[in-house]
Amino acid sequence: MARDIKDKNVSSGLIIKPEVIARIDAKLIRMTRDGAFTGSVLIAQEGKILLNKGYGMADRLQGIPNTPQTRFHLGSMTKQFTAMAILILQSQGKLTVKDHIYNFVTGCPATWQDITIHQSNGPRSCGGCSGVYLAHHPLSGR
Repeated sequence: MARDIKDKNVSSGLIIKPEVIARIDAKLIRMTRDGAFTGSVLIAQEGKILLNKGYGMADRLQGIPNTPQTRFHLGSMTKQFTAMAILILQSQGKLTVKDHIYNFVTGCPATWQDITIHQSNGPRSCGGCSGVYLAHHPLSGR
């Protein structure tokens, strides 16, 4: 059974004011107009969506704009963010990179029973499980 790693009774304490969201939106609009940004942005806090908007074009040739639903081909670009999130959770004592992934992913096949978070990295990904590359990070113990 997967365990819940989020303490639902703890607030981040950070409050994002509407005027900050408005400034972020205005900045992204200027950056889009200047050709410095194109993409989709989601800012949410404690389950409340504060900004969910597409900027620029998803396909310039066909004139298709980005929307909050636009899918981007990210490849391996997010692995370092996932790795850092895991290391933050480890520093908070909520998990370790030596924990087995079946503790966190519901419905894992029996063949995944011995795979740890650390082992689920990059090219050796466990087929359908998001990979995390931690092998050379100083906090990973390697």
